[in-house]
Amino acid sequence: MADQIRLGLISDTHGRVAAAALAALSEADLILHAGDIGSLQVILDLEAVAPLEAVLGNCDHCDYGRGLERAWRAKLAGVPLLLCHRPEDIPGLLGSDPARALPRLVVHGHTHRPRQQSQGGVLYLNPGSASRPRGGGPGVMLVELGAGQVKGVERVTW
Repeated sequence: MADQIRLGLISDTHGRVAAAALAALSEADLILHAGDIGSLQVILDLEAVAPLEAVLGNCDHCDYGRGLERAWRAKLAGVPLLLCHRPEDIPGLLGSDPARALPRLVVHGHTHRPRQQSQGGVLYLNPGSASRPRGGGPGVMLVELGAGQVKGVERVTW
């Protein structure tokens, strides 16, 4: 696994991705889509920019032919992370198994509002909606990970 990685975070596209979002995400090594994708075309557009991991949101009623799940876990640049759509699902996804490492980064969507909040040693990020914002304008986030830490977070809006 790479010692450093730049993540692009996007959520709540609901079937369309603006050219500005694709341009901002072109700086990413990996894109994470936190659900409510809306169409296979969104997945194809994002995969044309960078490798993609995505989860299904509450408005996604099919897997777009990709076998997507409701949650995704990984360890990137030494940072354990959880990707899901609804923040209210996070406690259940974290579970109580002591052998399962708690994530240090949780990425979610659903609210259509950007969020950057540290709580209990976990950083919670929501890039907001890229197509239907409810606060802060449409946007995505770029996140630098390295040496087991989140090194930086930037929200790009248009």
